[in-house]
Parts: sequence; structure tokens; C-alpha cells
Amino acid sequence: MPRYLIVADQTATSPELVSKAKELSDEHAGSTFALLLPALLPSHVRGGPFDAVTRGRAEQARTMLERAGVTVERTTIGDAAPLLAIEDELDEHPGAYDELLLCTLPASISRWLRLDILDQARRRFELPIRHIEAQLPSRLEFRRATLRDHERIQALWDESRLETVDEDEWETLITSPGAIALVAEEEGALVGAIVATVDGWRAYVYHVAVVPARRRRGVAQALFAEAHAHLARAGNRIIYVMVNEENDAGMALLRSLGYRTQGDVVMVHQLEA
Repeated sequence: MPRYLIVADQTATSPELVSKAKELSDEHAGSTFALLLPALLPSHVRGGPFDAVTRGRAEQARTMLERAGVTVERTTIGDAAPLLAIEDELDEHPGAYDELLLCTLPASISRWLRLDILDQARRRFELPIRHIEAQLPSRLEFRRATLRDHERIQALWDESRLETVDEDEWETLITSPGAIALVAEEEGALVGAIVATVDGWRAYVYHVAVVPARRRRGVAQALFAEAHAHLARAGNRIIYVMVNEENDAGMALLRSLGYRTQGDVVMVHQLEA
């Protein structure tokens, strides 16, 4: 009776994973499965709404597997780093599994494959590892940020080392006619946000952030595209972005979107409270 450990993130609810698990379950009567999902954020900013989102996805995946006749013994939320999540699970349950099923997105867009997670796992762990490739099961959805988003937004800002605001400041921001705050969601999970202020025909983008597990998936580009559409409808014709010149990834993203550097020098003066 084989015992399988499924490791997946966005693909946890994919038809490809459910189909493969059912195939193995039918082939080996009495086989059991455990489901491990890495957290969205690193341990120092874990907890609260982000873990709740991951737990919700894990339970949704469990329901889909069980409806397909697959026996799921338990679900677990692990470290945000997939290899550490697997290592922790195997250390906590030594000898509990006969095979590991690692489910990723296609190689062209998979962050895990780009980080060489599959090959590293095969070298690092003694278990046989079966790779399952699945398509992206959902689309991004965008909406205006609300007061209820404050906790998740601040966790995202904190993880991205951006300046945070308290709840009162957040309420002022999202209700101001001179500002726009948009969030990107995936299966109900907040995966990114962008904040800008407007001044007549000009707009200034200050904060853009995407949760680590969704970076390099086009989320930031999509957020900018959505913000551009909102700002254009409001009559804005030029957008300025505040970006640290040492942020190579951010600079590359902006150039790919048609932004250019300008000769102005930004000078800052901190006012005392």
C-alpha cells in the first residue's frame, strides 16, 4: 500500500494532479496520500490571512481528491521555501512516505522549475520523486482595495520592505479621490497590489508588490496594465514611478512596460511630527 506525499502550490486543485492521484489510487488499492502546500509568505511574516488562504486551497484540493476516490490522510502548510517544507515534513514523519509527487506549472512559467526545485529535491531526498505538470488553474482578478484588505496589504508591504500605514491612514488612502489602490486576486487569495496618487493629469505610483510565490508570473505587469486603464479613464496622461535605482528587477519591468528614466533628481526632506 504505497503512501504518497503530494507537494503543490497553485496546481493543488488542478485536474492533472487529481487525475494522476486517482490513477495511482486505482492502481494500488489501499494507497494513501498527504498534501503539503508551502506557505505564501516566509516564516517571519507568516500567519493571519495569508495562511488562511493557503489552508483554504489545501482543503479545496482535499475535497477534490476525495471526490475522485483518493484517500487523503491529512493536509499540511509548510515553509514558503518548497525544499524546506519537504525537509520539515520528512523529518517530522520519518518513514511515512514511499514516493513524493511534485506538481508544478509548465516549465515556461514555473518558478519552482526555474529555481531547480525538482532536481535539487531528487538529489537531496532519498524518496523517488514523480513530476506532474499542470496548467495554471485560475485567472487573475482585479478590484479596488477595501478597508478589509488592510491586514493582508500590510503583510505584503512588510514582506516587500515597503513603508506600511496604519488602518486609519489606509482608510484615508482608499477613500481619497486623489488616490487609487488596486489588488490582484487568484482564487480569492490576494497576490499583489499597486497604489498610486493622482494630481490632475499626472499620476505617481508608489507601492507595487507581489507575494513571493507569484513573482515572475506576470502579476506585476498585469497590475500595471490595470492601473494604467484606471488612470487613463480618470484623465491622467503621464505616470511617474518611484523606484530605487538599485532595484534591477523593478527597472527591467518598467522598461519592458515602456517607462523611461528622466533627468529629474528626487530630493527628500522629512518633516517632524
